[in-house]
Amino acid sequence: MSSTSRDLACFSAGVVVSFGCLYWLAVRATRATSTALAEHEQAAAGSSRRSQLTSASLLDDDVVAEQLTRNVQFFGLEGQKKITDSFVVVVGLGGVGSHCAHMLLRAGVGRLRLVDFDQVSLSSLNRHCLATREDVGTPKSACLEKHFARISPETAVEAVNAMYRREAEEEVLGGPRRPDYVIDAIDNIDTKVDLLAACKARGLPVLAVAGAGAKADPTRLSFVDIAESTSDPLARSVRSRLKKLHDITTGIPVLMSTEKPRCGLVDAGEGGPGTELLDYQVVPNFRIRTIPVLGTTPAAFGMAAAGFVLCALADQPIDPRPLFRLPERYVSAIVTMISIDVVCSIFACLGARVRVRTRAHSRSSPHATPYSLRSFTHTLYPTSPARSRRSTAGSRAGSAEIQASTWQRSRCSSARSGGARAPGAPSRRRCGASRRASATFT
Repeated sequence: MSSTSRDLACFSAGVVVSFGCLYWLAVRATRATSTALAEHEQAAAGSSRRSQLTSASLLDDDVVAEQLTRNVQFFGLEGQKKITDSFVVVVGLGGVGSHCAHMLLRAGVGRLRLVDFDQVSLSSLNRHCLATREDVGTPKSACLEKHFARISPETAVEAVNAMYRREAEEEVLGGPRRPDYVIDAIDNIDTKVDLLAACKARGLPVLAVAGAGAKADPTRLSFVDIAESTSDPLARSVRSRLKKLHDITTGIPVLMSTEKPRCGLVDAGEGGPGTELLDYQVVPNFRIRTIPVLGTTPAAFGMAAAGFVLCALADQPIDPRPLFRLPERYVSAIVTMISIDVVCSIFACLGARVRVRTRAHSRSSPHATPYSLRSFTHTLYPTSPARSRRSTAGSRAGSAEIQASTWQRSRCSSARSGGARAPGAPSRRRCGASRRASATFT
């Protein structure tokens, strides 16, 4: 084959390969365009659908009605409609807040506002409900909004990537619609106190969630009033500051664990001798050290908080048990025993007081009765000063008469003994009269 033929063959092959590549690129571009258009149309349809199904009419959709069948069976149709027509704000989207918001979404809450300033990190994947490694570095609120759109596209989810402050109160709690419930899942004391105080000032129902770190026993979870939150260190500090700064002592339900923390705080990072903890502070006036967390405990906290709020929204509130409750028969027995003990203690004190006063009276009057009803009555009902002086004078006169009678008896006995009557000694007749008078007096 000549060189001309060889060059022509190579040129023809190059043209064919070039046209093939161009065709492949055109097909890929067409498919990508069609896919993008389909996704855009689906998103537009979902958006219009979501705007139409944010009230109680959400249950009119066949797909949604089937998805919420078990909830309707549990709460009833009217209760589920109230949940679907509700608006809940969740502040703090860590281990507790993410699980709580997730269950609220699956239960059919019509509108959610998710508030958090933090980002998903690798260390938070052990407790976050939906985040994956692809979500590391993205805001927690945006991460949940993305995943929630796949679970329930009909729910209106509003992501607020901001830290709650007093200046941002209107952005978090305000708006054209008043929130039906607020869930406080913040782990910073100052921010937590500000949020709870703002909710109380606005009259918004709020549930405060205490610390879930360093704990593992799910059976220790309890719903208590803020006045009874003494077992949890975070709740105790929040209660103290609410009382000191805002004069709030009761009226806020708290989800807490009575379990004693199993470990303490650890530093956020490890540095050299010249490293300060403030170097690891992400936000001013925010936490520097962290507490170890077992991923199952925040999940239990979040689900318990979601259940509490869902029952409240459906007008079927949970009646939490007190921290310590005894059967009625034991309570009655304990009350009876305490009453008997108190009565016995009162009589014992009165008896000791009577004995002390009787001994003192015996020292002043040797012939007084050691224990009598009169002395006991005098102890219970003291007399007036004038009457007391009259009683003292009478007792002195009685003592003088007794001494005189005793002297006469001794003189009479000496006279009966046969001896000569001493000068001034009474006669036998006078002795008999003295004995009768003495007998009558005693």
